[in-house]
Amino acid sequence: LAVGGATTPFGYTHAFSSSASGTTDLTLNTSASEGMAAGVNSTNQIVGTQFINGQAFAALWSGESVQDILGAGSYGTAINDSGQAVGMFTASDGYGHAFLAANGAITDLGMLAGGTWTGAYAINNAGQIAGYGRASATTFSAFLWSSQTGYVVLGTLGGSNSYGMAINDQGQVSGSAQTGSGYLHAFVDSGGTMHDLGTL
Repeated sequence: LAVGGATTPFGYTHAFSSSASGTTDLTLNTSASEGMAAGVNSTNQIVGTQFINGQAFAALWSGESVQDILGAGSYGTAINDSGQAVGMFTASDGYGHAFLAANGAITDLGMLAGGTWTGAYAINNAGQIAGYGRASATTFSAFLWSSQTGYVVLGTLGGSNSYGMAINDQGQVSGSAQTGSGYLHAFVDSGGTMHDLGTL
C-alpha cells in the first residue's frame, strides 16, 4: 500500500492510499477540506494530517474511519507496525514539540537541551524515533530518541546543521547534514557514527 497526497480537479490536496486494487481518496466525505497521508504500517493503518477550517490535525486512518490524534496545530508523520505514531504538535508554549502517540496516550518528547523546537519524522518497530530539533538559536540537530535514553543528538558532518528523517529496525538513522563547507550531504548514522553518503 502506498500513501501520500494528490491534487483534486478543484485544486485541493487530498490524502490518498493506493494499491493494486485502486486508489482511495481518504479526505473525501470527511470534515476536512484537505489532507496528506505520510506513513503506513503493515496492517494498513495510515498516519498523516487533516486540514479542518484552516487548522492542521494529526490524523490516523484505519479502514474507512479517521480520527484525530491531537488537536489543532499538530502533524502526523510516521507509524510503526504496533500502531505507534509520531509527529509534531504546537504546545502551550507556542513551540513545536515532537510527540509519540501509543495506545491512546500522547507523550510530549520535549526539547533538545537549549533548544526551542523538535519534530519526529520516523519510528521503527522498537519504538526508536528519528527527527531533528532546534539545538540553538541558529542550528538544527538530528536526533535519535528512545524511552530508555531520551534524546541522543547525532551531530553533523563538520557543518552546523543536521536533519534526521528515517530509521530502520536496527536503529540506523538517515537524513542530511552539512559538511564543513556548508553543503548538505546524505548520511546514515550507525551506532553513533555518522557516515557521509556523499552526493550524486
